[in-house]
Amino acid sequence: MRLIFVFLAIVLLLVGRSEPATAQEIIPLVRLTGAEADLHSFYEGRAYRLAWSAEGAPTAAAIALREALQDASMHGLSPDRYPLAAIAEAWPSAGQLADPHGFDLLMSATALRYLRDIALGRVEPAQVDPNWSIERSPLSLPMLLEHALMSEEPAQALKTIGPLHPGYAALQLGLARYQAIAAAGGWPEIPEGPSLHEGDLDPRVPLLRIRLHAESDLAVAEPPAAGEAERMDATLTAGIRRFQTRHGLEPDGVIGARTLEALNLPVEVRIEQIELALERWRWMPRYLGDRHILVNIPAFSLQLYDGGRPVLESRVVVGRPTRPTPRLTAEAVGVLMNPTWTVPPTIFREDVLPKLREDPGWLAQHGMQVFQGWSADAPPLDPYSIDWSTVSGVHAPYRIVQAPGPGNSLGLLKIEMPNSPGIYLHDTPDRRLFALAERAKSSGCVRVERVRELAANLLGASLPQIDGLIAAGATTRMPLARRVPVYLAYIPVSADADGTVAFYPDLYGLDAPLSAALASERLRLAAAQIQGCGHSDVSIRG
Repeated sequence: MRLIFVFLAIVLLLVGRSEPATAQEIIPLVRLTGAEADLHSFYEGRAYRLAWSAEGAPTAAAIALREALQDASMHGLSPDRYPLAAIAEAWPSAGQLADPHGFDLLMSATALRYLRDIALGRVEPAQVDPNWSIERSPLSLPMLLEHALMSEEPAQALKTIGPLHPGYAALQLGLARYQAIAAAGGWPEIPEGPSLHEGDLDPRVPLLRIRLHAESDLAVAEPPAAGEAERMDATLTAGIRRFQTRHGLEPDGVIGARTLEALNLPVEVRIEQIELALERWRWMPRYLGDRHILVNIPAFSLQLYDGGRPVLESRVVVGRPTRPTPRLTAEAVGVLMNPTWTVPPTIFREDVLPKLREDPGWLAQHGMQVFQGWSADAPPLDPYSIDWSTVSGVHAPYRIVQAPGPGNSLGLLKIEMPNSPGIYLHDTPDRRLFALAERAKSSGCVRVERVRELAANLLGASLPQIDGLIAAGATTRMPLARRVPVYLAYIPVSADADGTVAFYPDLYGLDAPLSAALASERLRLAAAQIQGCGHSDVSIRG
């Protein structure tokens, strides 16, 4: 990171001097800097030909890059990250470039930084989320840059560098809406006071109307009738419910403490939350697959995509903060009807073992059986023959299996998706949890409300066929004809296609470390720029 700014300092010396650099100077400059891997590869691939000018004038690709840098805020990035001032100084207002070679290196280094920001993100996921193990496809920044340069429409090519998922584009629309709200002055703060219910009269109601109108939860800010300005009417209550639904709150239409807190968060905070979500999208593979399953953990939602559009959506229950659902990639390979459930070691240690120490009969009450060990041929044991007080919870010596049936912890159906943490999509006997607004209630696996419909879609079967297999009572495995990628992601902000934004609770407290890492990266960037520019009378800002 630091060395690339040493490179930029050298480039700026080239840009600022009176005589142009020679073509032979490009090769050693590239090799002497931290940009060697990507810059050298880029120039080597094009036989060290100039990339950004023709006959001494900037090309259409150079113009497209400059405009993309100026519009970096569309991705939640500050244009100050890029040396726009240095580019402006090197760019002729008319006539020829004074130093085409120095200009070329400056544009190439800047382009590669921009492409890295857009395609990979500004920080490494593992730096702020130790449970993030979503693998990205191999990506060559020099090849991406060359593709953009060779395109007949370089501006359009640069726009396709980032994530290709419609969720990213929708969030960009949402960001533009909130940036416009901020530019217009934001929204008013609602003073503290008692809870507000439909029919109440309160002097804060006019402010509340303006506040809800700012995010389009209320069509108009004015009261519907004379003399009703301070009354909580049905229209206002409906607007509050829309606001609550978009913010992961219980949509009861009442202005209580949590709703008031959400209303009073400044628009700048909401903008940062959207920017953090865009950064997390850039950690994902650019292309998730024509057909894939996306679980957004803080949104408590699952979407099955086919042909680039969602064909099935479902509520889900995810891991509680003490047992979080890991962020991972897997492949759905089959569907198991009437599954058995083998108790995982963590659940055995923390949940089951304390109950067995009190009453070994607890196993039979829940349709469970204990086996001598973890091998398939291990014999069953009488739970009363075991002194559970002496059993260590660190290494579970016994295997406990729950029989199939309506009370099975996996419910009546499981989507098989092998992965090292042993996380699955499955049914549940406790379906009342799907009615809750906050659904972080599991031990890590993902319970799916519409799991039967999901299984039918994955198998290419009808719902009656799925129900028939379940009703037969036998444990039956149905392999998928084609494996389907599954992504368990953590993106606390999402948007509809029209840019309507929904904010969800930061369940696992991951926004703060990401925000801190991005702030630290900004400081390192600024320090490196100041240090690098000390060798030249041209300064980089950002």
